[in-house]
Amino acid sequence: MTGGTLPPAHGMGNLSTLLKRLEAATSRLEDIAMAQAVAPPNAVSGASALVPSGSASTSPVVGGAAVGAAAGIAAATAVEDAPAVQGYDTLINGPLATYLALSNELGGLTAQQATFVAQAFQAQRTYLEFASACTKLDPSSPTFAERLGPTSKAIMDANDIKDKNRGSSEANFLSTVSEGLPALGWVQVEPKPGPHVNEFKEAAAFWGNRVIKANKESNPKAAEWAKTYVELLEELRKYVMQYHTTGVSWNPKGADPKTYKGSSSSATAVSGAPAPPPPPPPPPPAPVTPSAGTPSPKAAATGDMSAVFASLNQGEGVTRGLKKVDKSEMTHKNPELRSSGVVGAVGAQIPSSAKGPVKPPKPSSFQKKPPKTELERNKWIIENHENSDLIEISNTEISQTVDIFNVKSSVIKINGKVNAISMVNSTKVQILLDSTVSSLAISASPSFTVQILGKVPTILIDGTDGGQVYLSRESLDVEIITAKSSAINVSLPVDGEEAGVFEEKAVPEQLKTVVKNGKLVTTVVEHSG
Repeated sequence: MTGGTLPPAHGMGNLSTLLKRLEAATSRLEDIAMAQAVAPPNAVSGASALVPSGSASTSPVVGGAAVGAAAGIAAATAVEDAPAVQGYDTLINGPLATYLALSNELGGLTAQQATFVAQAFQAQRTYLEFASACTKLDPSSPTFAERLGPTSKAIMDANDIKDKNRGSSEANFLSTVSEGLPALGWVQVEPKPGPHVNEFKEAAAFWGNRVIKANKESNPKAAEWAKTYVELLEELRKYVMQYHTTGVSWNPKGADPKTYKGSSSSATAVSGAPAPPPPPPPPPPAPVTPSAGTPSPKAAATGDMSAVFASLNQGEGVTRGLKKVDKSEMTHKNPELRSSGVVGAVGAQIPSSAKGPVKPPKPSSFQKKPPKTELERNKWIIENHENSDLIEISNTEISQTVDIFNVKSSVIKINGKVNAISMVNSTKVQILLDSTVSSLAISASPSFTVQILGKVPTILIDGTDGGQVYLSRESLDVEIITAKSSAINVSLPVDGEEAGVFEEKAVPEQLKTVVKNGKLVTTVVEHSG
C-alpha cells in the first residue's frame, strides 16, 4: 500500500454509511407518499412534519406543498387566535355563558332580553376579530358605522324591551341589563375606554342592588343573576384594560378594512388547497319588453311565447320600458279625449294649467339638524343628539348654565357645580350631575332619569310623563314642584344601608279641592288598603 491510498476497510465503511442514509431518506419519502394518498386534502399540512430538514431539495413538490400549507395555517392563526380575540372568547364562554344560563332559568322577559345581550356580545366579538385582521379604521368612514351597526341594534333592542315593560314585575331586572349594556360602546372611546365600561357597570349595579334586595330571601336565583351580570361587566372592564388600554387594538400590518371580506380566505388557507374558482358572471340582462301593439317579429311569425315569459320574469324591471303618462293624456281625467280618440304626440308641450302643483320644500324646523355641544359665553348648549352613549361636560364654572334641547335616547354627564340646568323637548335622556346653585328644570321631556350626586335646591318638572329622580343625602331638603306631569318617582337613600340602596316614592298626582270659608283648600288624595 502506498501512503496516498485509503485503506479498503475505511472506504467500505463510508459506502455503508451512505447506503443507510439513502435507505432512510427513501423510507421517509415513501411514508409521505402514503400519507398523501390516504389523508384528505385538508390534512396535507400535517405531512409537513414528516419532511426532514435535509430532504427539501430531494422532493421539491412535497416540500413546497407542506411549506404552503404551514404558511396558510400560520396566516389563519394570526387572525383567529389573536390574543385579544382569545381573551374575548374567554369572556363569552365564562361570565356571559353563566349570565345567559341564569337568565334562561328565570325565563320571561329577562330571558327574552338576554338573547339581545348575547347578540350584542357576539357582534362585538366579530368586530374585534375584524380589528385584529385590519389596519386602523377611520371613525368618520361609513365602514366604521357599518361594522358597529349589529352591536348598536342589539343594544337598542334590549333597551326597547325595558321601555315597553316599565310596569312589569321584571322592570328592575330589565333596567339592570339595559343600563349596563351600553358599556359595549367602549370600542368608540379613546384614549381611556376602561372608565367608560366602569361607569355603566356602576349604573347596572345600582339597579342590580334593587334586584338583590327584593329577592335576597324569596328568590336567591334572582339575586345570583344580578351579581353575575355585574361581574360580567367587571370582567369586560378588566379585558379592556388588558388588551385595549388606549382603544381598540388594530393590526398595523393587517388588511385594508374597507376591502376586508371576513375569514373565508383563512379557511381556504388552512386547508392548503387552492382557492375555488370565481363565481360565473351574472346572466345578461333580459330583453326590454316591446311596447304594446308592436310584437316582436319572431312572436308574430311563429306564435312563440318564450319572449313574453322572459320579459315577465324580470320582476320589478318589467315596467322600466313603459312611458310615464302625463295627466293631460289620461282619458279618465280628460273627457274630451274620449270623443276624439286621439292622444297628443309624445313630447308635445303640456299646458301650464295641466301641471300639478309643485310640492313645497320641507320646513327647516322638520329637517334633522347636526348635534351640537359647545359653550357660548356662560351657557353650555347641548342639542340635537340622538342615541349618544355619553355626552360629558367638564371644566364647568359656578356662573354657567346648561341648556339641553331636542336630545333623544342619550346619556349626559355634567361635572362640577353650575348655576342652573334646564332640559326641554327631549326624550329618554339620562342626566348625571353634581350640584347646581339654583334649580334643575325639566319641561316636555318624557321618560327622563336624573341622578344627583351633590346638592340641588329646587327641581321643576312641567308637562312631562314618566320620570325618575335619584337624590343624594345632601339633597334631601330639595323642593320639587310639578305641573301637568304624571308617573314621577323620587328615590331616596335608605339610612343604615350601603351606598346605592334607594327607596322609591311616587309624587302625588290626584288632588282634592274643597271650599272652606270662601277659600279653596287642596289636599292630596290618599288611598288606603
